[in-house]
Amino acid sequence: MLLTEFRPTGATRYKLEKESSATILDEVLDESKKKADKLRQKTLLRLIENSLGLIPGEWMAESLIEIHKMLDREKKTYRKIIEFDSNEKLRNLHLIPVLYKAIENKQVLRLIYHAHFSKDKYLVFCPYYLKEWNNRWFVFGCSRDELDSKADPRKNDICALDRIKDVKELVHEKYVEPEIDYVNYFEDIIGVSRTTIKRKSDGKTITFDARKIMIEVCGRDAGYTYERLLSKPLHKSQMVEKEFDEEEGTALISLTVVPNNELMGRLLEYGPNIRVVDTTEDHSFYKWFSSHVRQMAALYSEVTAVTSSAKEKRR
Repeated sequence: MLLTEFRPTGATRYKLEKESSATILDEVLDESKKKADKLRQKTLLRLIENSLGLIPGEWMAESLIEIHKMLDREKKTYRKIIEFDSNEKLRNLHLIPVLYKAIENKQVLRLIYHAHFSKDKYLVFCPYYLKEWNNRWFVFGCSRDELDSKADPRKNDICALDRIKDVKELVHEKYVEPEIDYVNYFEDIIGVSRTTIKRKSDGKTITFDARKIMIEVCGRDAGYTYERLLSKPLHKSQMVEKEFDEEEGTALISLTVVPNNELMGRLLEYGPNIRVVDTTEDHSFYKWFSSHVRQMAALYSEVTAVTSSAKEKRR
């Protein structure tokens, strides 16, 4: 039997009664181990909580829950008080640690990849970087077609994890080092993609550079939209070109980014409360964006026409 007496200083004095030294030592070590485990759990909990926004939401939530459960198991007081936006049904989340390890160890992989509206691709893939965007994970690297040994092994590629059908390590393939600094690669883009077009004159592929895009805040909810853009900027390059004028009901902001589909999607979230301004510096994005909006409007005008026609027939 082991009796403990706690002193004011926090030190513990042990009194021994009818117990062998081996058993006593076991109990002392067991008590120390429990304290050490609890300290490690609390330290890990603080580390995770201090990493909000850095650790993927689904990992964070699961880790926090499990640690709180361990800490409160005896008290049975655990209740969930924090939640992160995540898509638990997204396919292939289990590949994140697999790809992370492959990047860390410079492993060449064979991917079976199903791109949209095409047959499966068999890729020899050197992974470089993982990135999450809009609750979806992507792996960046260079790839070549497995069946085409003469293909350029340095072709930059991006694969959505939910479209990967199989991953296998290729032990005998040589790993190609990255030519892109991915830490700075995303500095001037929203999302993950860089828009490319084929030039009609020579068929050469051209990648868009960053350019200044002017956005007018307007519409019925212009004041709210302006405040929302100030508190949650679209990009770190966002600048206020003209502050909100309550009488005019307008403001002007600018972004210096590469035009891409992700930028268009973000702007469309604001509906009729923003307008892309046609400027000499970026007439191309204005044409692209306005064409997209007109196509959307045409879909709804067709619906309106059908509805009006149906009403006329009922009369």
